[in-house]
Amino acid sequence: MPLTNIEYGSLASSEVMNDNFEYLDDRITTVAGNITSTASAINSNIASMNSTFTSQYEGVISDIGDLENSLDDLISDFEAYDLTPDYEHAVTVVNKTNGGSGSHNIDWNGWLAFDLYCNQNSARFQIDIDGVRVGATASDEGDRAAGIVMVKSGSVISWNGSQSITIKKVPFIGG
Repeated sequence: MPLTNIEYGSLASSEVMNDNFEYLDDRITTVAGNITSTASAINSNIASMNSTFTSQYEGVISDIGDLENSLDDLISDFEAYDLTPDYEHAVTVVNKTNGGSGSHNIDWNGWLAFDLYCNQNSARFQIDIDGVRVGATASDEGDRAAGIVMVKSGSVISWNGSQSITIKKVPFIGG
């Protein structure tokens, strides 16, 4: 039942007053119940979100820890496998004087050091790895070319010319 309007300055019966108070009491009870229910739902949602965020945060922290461990392992692996040339353990694999053209199969992963010497005029000396030019002399007597390149097992060194050539196998420091 709705509220009964009581005109200003008029007398209201106790029945009308009691009905109005009962109506207001029922409305207050209903609204208070709705507020309590809504507050409970909001608190439940906050608790659920907090649990989800905590779980995700812990997952991120765990992932960061795993990433740090993986980076440490990668750094250790990289430091253990140093690609720096180990000149102290270089081994001559080709040493020809007036050797003309030739080739050699590479059976190592590491570095290849070469030294080319042109000992006559109008002659040019070239060295290739798998068909890619990595060094050459000019066509002047006494011209020299030297270099070092990283190579992989299975590649082929080839050279041409009538000069002298020295090729050395240079391993990595890290193995």
